[in-house]
Amino acid sequence: KRPFTEKLFQGIGEVLNLPRAIRATADFSFGLRQGLFFIGKPKQFLSAFRDQFKYAFSEKAYVGLIDDIKARPNYPLMRQGGLALTDKASVSLAGREEMFMSNLAEKIPIFGRVARASNRAYTGFANKLRSDVFNDLMRKADSLGIEKTDKMLKDTARFINAGSGRGSLGRLEGSAVALNSIFFSPRLIASRLNLLN
Repeated sequence: KRPFTEKLFQGIGEVLNLPRAIRATADFSFGLRQGLFFIGKPKQFLSAFRDQFKYAFSEKAYVGLIDDIKARPNYPLMRQGGLALTDKASVSLAGREEMFMSNLAEKIPIFGRVARASNRAYTGFANKLRSDVFNDLMRKADSLGIEKTDKMLKDTARFINAGSGRGSLGRLEGSAVALNSIFFSPRLIASRLNLLN
């Protein structure tokens, strides 16, 4: 029921991002590339690193993770703060992880199964790591008596997003899909600059 132009632009975005999705297939690099900043939080990092393989081999495990995150008491705070919880099958290409902004690779016979597994592993690792770190920081805020204001939640989410390779593109946020079609990982580059600031 979406307008034709919206479907057309999404189709163009899917085609332009297909080569990246193919290159990222069977590549379990999130932990040592996008998620490297949080290696200093071993409890959250190692748990997400281990579970990515479970998500790769089981759609049920991946769906269970998404359900678990949504059932957490801090989930409304994650949404309020703008924590990047991506969806591997999001209608909006900007709602997916940069490496998998095209689901066309999943439609290639035989190869598509590997692409789907890679997408689940990558997106699952990212979502688990971000939500676990957020929960940990909220627990620490409670123990220190820090009030969970809107600014505090947004700052926390922005820090976690940047630390996990999903930086803010600022005024170019609306052009995320186009930028991703031209550059390999604009959000990852932005995340490194965001961390410096």
